Amino acid sequence: MKSASLNSAFRLAWPASLAAMITPLLGVVDSAVLARAGSPADIAGVALASAVVSLLYWPLAFIRMSTAGQVARAHGEEDEAGLRAYLVQGLVLGAVLGLIVLVLRAPITQLAAVTMADDAVSADALGAMGTFLEIRFLAAPFAIASTAAAGWLSGQGRTGLMGAAIIGTVILNGVLDIWFVMGLEMGVAGIALGTVLAEVFSLFAMGLAILFVLHQRGGIGRDWQRSRLTHDLEGFFSLNANIFIRTLLLSLTFAWFMRAGSRFGDLTLAANQILMQIVLVTGLALDGPAIAAESLVGTALGRKEHRAERFAAAVRATAILTTIFAGLLFLALLIGRAPALAMVIPQDAAPSLRQEVELYYIWAALSPLILALPFYLDGVFIGATRGQELRNSMALSLLLFAVCAYGLQPLFGNHGLWLAFGIFMLARAGTLWLWWGKVTALTGRNETAA
Repeated sequence: MKSASLNSAFRLAWPASLAAMITPLLGVVDSAVLARAGSPADIAGVALASAVVSLLYWPLAFIRMSTAGQVARAHGEEDEAGLRAYLVQGLVLGAVLGLIVLVLRAPITQLAAVTMADDAVSADALGAMGTFLEIRFLAAPFAIASTAAAGWLSGQGRTGLMGAAIIGTVILNGVLDIWFVMGLEMGVAGIALGTVLAEVFSLFAMGLAILFVLHQRGGIGRDWQRSRLTHDLEGFFSLNANIFIRTLLLSLTFAWFMRAGSRFGDLTLAANQILMQIVLVTGLALDGPAIAAESLVGTALGRKEHRAERFAAAVRATAILTTIFAGLLFLALLIGRAPALAMVIPQDAAPSLRQEVELYYIWAALSPLILALPFYLDGVFIGATRGQELRNSMALSLLLFAVCAYGLQPLFGNHGLWLAFGIFMLARAGTLWLWWGKVTALTGRNETAA
């Protein structure tokens, strides 16, 4: 019997973490290129447009998670026809959602201009935002479908191939940005076009990786069964709907957090935004062990023999790995306080902003310890395809966050808001733990296997 080990979990985790952490660097490249060849309005417009794209695309990441969970189970069951059916279903769903974004790109852009409009935002910045979005959404079908492809690869533990495709896309995007903006002087349109071409390349690269995996699994042309494409569509849409709602609620929580911080003034709001970048990078790093949990737990639950033992080994290995990642990240942020702040605080920032960031830095430093368990349990429940519990956990945690934010802010100010955010994350872990038996029941045993 071959069970998951710490070594196998690490082999799955590190490419996913690396790819996730490199992706945000593209925004840094965009800003640096525009700073040399663009105007302040161009930089502001691209920043606003990037926020709109993130708000729209982040909830659609549910496709990666649902596909990964289903594929991991099929991989464990050695259900080749099911594994290939999930590939087609995920790609089709991603392409359809992307086509909807493409068709609606004009009204989405107009709505963004209205919602982002503020007295402090210039007409030139809004124009730059509109230009970027109109071009960027041309690649929506490719961008969203590629998330399904990434889930198909990660669900089988092929995170190295997935990571290589993502890293290659980021590098290509950066090169195209420099060429189009600094070489061809295309401005904001060049930034957007470079991203469009990179997103098309991403799906192409994922496609090559998929063909390689299919070839290794016995051939590209085998085990395609038309009947499996429509098999259990009710379960397919139910899982995707639940994980979509879960991801949307998470996005709303982050937006609510930033909105709640505005009551303390511009200085505190800016400090929260800067510190949240550290928190998000920490989360991206912890995505690696979570993705390893998705793959190993799902595969273990798909096995017919020694299922409980395999599940216990997968849980144990990924739990230890998550603890190691969280501990190292915490120590890095605690010991490396100065370089961490230097990376996120603009060089020309006012001393008052720097002081405000330092005042609340402890929450960013604690974030690896706070995020580790909910991220890890997310991975386990995704691998077990327990979408309903993921949805309910997020809804209850968001409700608790609202209550805590309302009660703690008057008492502790911005510290109270960060405390409420920490309680929200821990509540996600606590509520999922309450439903742990739903997962262990899939092993044929009633006891926990942690």
